[in-house]
Order: sequence, then C-alpha cells, then structure tokens
Amino acid sequence: MAVSPSPKERGFTLIEVLIGLVISVAVLGAFFPLASQASRNVVRAEDRMAALMLADAKLIEAADGAPRIIREETGLWPGNLTWLLKVALDEERRTYKLYRYTLIVTRDGRLVTTLQTLRLGKREAIP
Repeated sequence: MAVSPSPKERGFTLIEVLIGLVISVAVLGAFFPLASQASRNVVRAEDRMAALMLADAKLIEAADGAPRIIREETGLWPGNLTWLLKVALDEERRTYKLYRYTLIVTRDGRLVTTLQTLRLGKREAIP
C-alpha cells in the first residue's frame, strides 16, 4: 500500500515552477523598457539644462554689450553643443529701437533649445 505525502511534505511540481518562471520573466521584461526610457530621459534633461545655461549666458552677454549691432554669431560649446546668436532690429520708432536677440542651441544638427529676448535701444538723434 502506497502512502501519500501529507500536505506539509508536498513540494512544487515542475509545471508550477515553470509557470512561476514565466510570470517572473514577464514582469521583469515589462520593467526593462521603463528603465531604459528613464535613462534616455535623464540624458535629454542634462542636454537641455546645459543648453539652457549656455543660451542664458550668451543672451546676457550679447544683450548687455553696447552698441546693439544687427549680426549673427556662431560658436561651439563643450559637450558637442553648437549655438547661433541672431540680433535683428524688430521695430524702429521715433524715440527707440527694439532689438530681438535669438539664441538657437543644437547638438549634432538636432535642435535642443531656443531662447529669445527683446532689448530697447535709443534711436540716434536726427540732425
């Protein structure tokens, strides 16, 4: 006569172990794309922060300089960032001139950020 094991002595069957492994792999497989996307988002955020700091510094430097000259300048920044500064006369009135300063930052030809500001300038006296 065969003796059946008591419920305390019974272990997992092979099928139960395989089902547990399949469920574990499925759960881990769902988290992998989230982790890789999060790391890409961190890199993008760091790029954007560096670009914003560069753009802010360049706009302050260009807008504080006198005299206001309509021009375009380009340059490189560490981290493979390229910047383009455009200064254009936006509006000219009887007593003032309004200049638009635009700074465009790109990385490897891809736009990272654009900042703009306006500055007032005195109109030259008409003799």
